[in-house]
Amino acid sequence: SKDSVSIEQIEIQGQCMRALKALMNNTYGLRAIMDYPEGINTLTLSLSSPTLKTKTLTLEILAAVSCVPPNGHNLILLAMQNFKIVKREKFRFEQLIKSLAHDEIDTDFSAAHLEHHIAIMTFINAIVNAPEDFESRVILRNEIWDLGMNDLLFELRKLPNDEL
Repeated sequence: SKDSVSIEQIEIQGQCMRALKALMNNTYGLRAIMDYPEGINTLTLSLSSPTLKTKTLTLEILAAVSCVPPNGHNLILLAMQNFKIVKREKFRFEQLIKSLAHDEIDTDFSAAHLEHHIAIMTFINAIVNAPEDFESRVILRNEIWDLGMNDLLFELRKLPNDEL
């Protein structure tokens, strides 16, 4: 079907994420990525990858971009809005919160799940804390809270890991 992805395509997607992350380890690479907003939109769509590793790498890249002045934060918010539209979600950060909630009931909680949780939490912290304007931070925090983040935090505290 149109939506099915081959194992080879999944591996290529993962290799692309690793290459992008390596490229962003210097100012020139980071600037090149930020100068191409459609690339950020495309990158953000990797959050729907079937592999946790690709989603985790994507979140790490997006969190880094969101902290880069002057427009990294705005680029990521726009990309998340685009993700919401393309994936026909009702709310902007819905997929991330659902991923946290789904993993919570997963009985096979692995190291990959833990890394993914940490990446989600790092991304959320970056998004909420990046704006200098207090009101903007409150609006973003409330947007995420309204999706059930507060309840998930209590569940995450039960996990045997200090990084979360």
